[in-house]
Amino acid sequence: MARRRLVSLEIWARHYGAPLDEREIARHYTLTSDDLEIVGRRRGDATRLGYAMLMLYMRWPGRALEAGEVPPAPVLAYVAQQLGVAPAAFADYAHRDQTRREHLVEIRRSHGFRIFDRNAFREVVASCCLTEDCYRVERLQDAPHHHPPRRVVMWRGSSSSPRQG
Repeated sequence: MARRRLVSLEIWARHYGAPLDEREIARHYTLTSDDLEIVGRRRGDATRLGYAMLMLYMRWPGRALEAGEVPPAPVLAYVAQQLGVAPAAFADYAHRDQTRREHLVEIRRSHGFRIFDRNAFREVVASCCLTEDCYRVERLQDAPHHHPPRRVVMWRGSSSSPRQG
């Protein structure tokens, strides 16, 4: 089935890419004491850093860190500093994709995230239509950070657009 891109890659990156501004990085990627406890249960620097990055990306920008994707250096350095590990340790994380996927499932379950599926899409549309801000796709592209409700994680496939289905 053919898929069409609803938003451009530029807009996708602007809304769902990690921030590079120091203040925004601190705002979105500071680990809480509970986070540090959860991450601290992992063995090895690479696993702790990788798990922390997966967890933080699920919170902001609200999507899973993809296999082989490396977070921006400033974000990685900020999180690594909080854990007392070298940012380079991330390169050794999840050589088995199964490890990354198991961590994602665990994080989704423990933090109450859901996959952005057809039902979540319908909820987003319904919530938009129940407000005065019923945007068309063109307006959504320009809207500052319109995110799905109730801890929904955006899916990013090889086409870099949300999957419909």
